[in-house]
Amino acid sequence: MSTMRCVFLTIAVFLAILATSCRTVDNATVRTSPAEYTVHRISRDKIPSASMMNFWTSHVGEEWSNFTYALWQDAELGTLSYVLPESKYKDARIEFKLVHDGKRIYAIFRAAKDRYILAKKIRINSFASRDTCAELFLAPGATQGGYCNMEVSLSGAYLFMFHKSQQSNFEGIGFISDEDTENIKVFTSGDGIVFPEIKKEEKWHIIVVFDAATIAKYAGVEIPEDLSGQTWNANFYHCAEASSHPRWLAWNPIPKRKFHLPNCFGQLHFE
Repeated sequence: MSTMRCVFLTIAVFLAILATSCRTVDNATVRTSPAEYTVHRISRDKIPSASMMNFWTSHVGEEWSNFTYALWQDAELGTLSYVLPESKYKDARIEFKLVHDGKRIYAIFRAAKDRYILAKKIRINSFASRDTCAELFLAPGATQGGYCNMEVSLSGAYLFMFHKSQQSNFEGIGFISDEDTENIKVFTSGDGIVFPEIKKEEKWHIIVVFDAATIAKYAGVEIPEDLSGQTWNANFYHCAEASSHPRWLAWNPIPKRKFHLPNCFGQLHFE
């Protein structure tokens, strides 16, 4: 094989990798294929009432075995295993599980280990990323249309923003309407404000329940009424920017401290 042909072949392979992967930037190595997670379907008779959800969140479990109620027992376990280098506290261990019933998505984020915890936000659409929080970035049309991001504080406050384009973070952006906030339910073990900061090791969890149609509406895409068989692009994060020891964790790795990177989203496959 000629030298020139080898050069062209090498360039072609390199470009193919860039087209399908999240790039390495600022010496931060990230995986070259997206993370994948299967969101299992549950029957409606396994869905608890809001009062039962509140009961669960008032009892922080030591292990996942304490959360193996009908809703979560068959769900896959995911981990926010990529810790950004800028993090001042690198030992937090955050896990998640998701299920769906065809129309609604049920997500739980659980801190198996965390410290330097605080949560002061009290209003919807306040920047919850300053608090100990979980974040969901969801593109229901995969690479088509836009995406939505939800930042959910341990206090129960949350931010919901939409972005009509996956190519520009500043094109067609906005907040959820007051009316549509009724389609999002949040349950946390934080019991409201967490302040002053809890420095010792603690466990916590955040449950978010939302309509798939609400995400699709604000992302500007049309999806089938039933979630089964769909594939969404997504990424999940944990951060606590106002903590004395701030940290940033991701499910699918990102090359820099910027969460709005649709090309770095993983894939959700709905059973």
